[in-house]
Amino acid sequence: MPETGFAVLDRRMRELASRDPRGLGRVPSQAPLRRRLERARQALQRLSRDLESPPPAVCWFLDNYPLLEETALLPPPRVRLPLLAGSQLRALQLSRIAVEQFDGHVDEQALQLVLEGFLALRPLSMDELWAIPDLLRLSLVEACARLGEEQAEQLNLEREAVQAARTALRAGRDLRALAPRHYTAAGVAAIHGLLQEQGGGEALSDALRSNGLELKPLLAAYRESRALGEYQMSGLVDSLRRLGELNYADLFEALCPVERLLRREPSGVYGLSDFETRDLLRRRLGLVARGHGLGEVETAEKLLLLCKAGAGLKEQQPGYYLLEVEGLRKLSAVLGGAGAGFNARLFLHAHSRGAFFGLYALLAAGAAGLLLWLAGPLAAALALLPALGLAGRLAGALLRPCFPP
Repeated sequence: MPETGFAVLDRRMRELASRDPRGLGRVPSQAPLRRRLERARQALQRLSRDLESPPPAVCWFLDNYPLLEETALLPPPRVRLPLLAGSQLRALQLSRIAVEQFDGHVDEQALQLVLEGFLALRPLSMDELWAIPDLLRLSLVEACARLGEEQAEQLNLEREAVQAARTALRAGRDLRALAPRHYTAAGVAAIHGLLQEQGGGEALSDALRSNGLELKPLLAAYRESRALGEYQMSGLVDSLRRLGELNYADLFEALCPVERLLRREPSGVYGLSDFETRDLLRRRLGLVARGHGLGEVETAEKLLLLCKAGAGLKEQQPGYYLLEVEGLRKLSAVLGGAGAGFNARLFLHAHSRGAFFGLYALLAAGAAGLLLWLAGPLAAALALLPALGLAGRLAGALLRPCFPP
């Protein structure tokens, strides 16, 4: 018994969820994708130039090419995401499954269905969840490029079939002599259109029957193929446009397991906070989890236990354990196994002023000494103020990565 669409979707998500990440990786460069798009555009323009009515899918591709190109030029997410064997990003694979299973028609409801289904099997990191819209755009454009290449291949086959039929007719040869590749649905439809103009349709029917084929089913298959191409390409383009209008922040918070846990804290302050504050706390929790080698959900669960055991209102708020040095130390003690990088970051966080002014003084002294050695006392005095400003900016830039967002 064949699988239904949802059964296939469930099976593919279970297969993906069963694979353990092997590390972290970045979204691949989109330069190869841009080259594929451009090659498909050039081929489709060349092949459809002389056609009275190009296939609708080709028109959709060419008319919306600026949108496809603009999307392919968007910078990819800069975060490092869980990487599966074979250098495949898990979140990118999930996005591709969504595009393939819904034939490119991925609206908010379809996206939510896919994400909820996968999260019921295995958690996604918050970085993965945030990257989904960008990865979905990439998957949609990949599908457009692939469909554009298929349309170009089909148009090329139609052109070859027509040329072969014309050559055979001019030479007085029978159409039975055509190559087997010309008897595909696209090739037969193109030859049929040629012979309709010349009034020789019976010759094609006879040639097909000699090869065990019938004209009507092949023409029906060709019409179905054109309709399917239009359905898929129009869906891909419409999905790209709808994705630009999607309020993903609300969907993210509705799906994020960490968000659901933090909203259960006893003080109620987290739920009353604005989105920017909640996002800051979630990102800080992600850093703490990575610093201790733990999952985000496990870290959120232990944080929630700390909040519930808090003696006062302050100790019952997630912000106390994620933003204040004293609370961070208590949370780190409960989590255990803090890495050296997290401990160093916590130390700098606790002594931020001393770290900044110490580094600033060191850079300023170095800049002053260098100016004095290179330019002499007078020039050094004139350039001292700009050098001090540069030292301050450099100190801030060097220390900024050491502090959580």
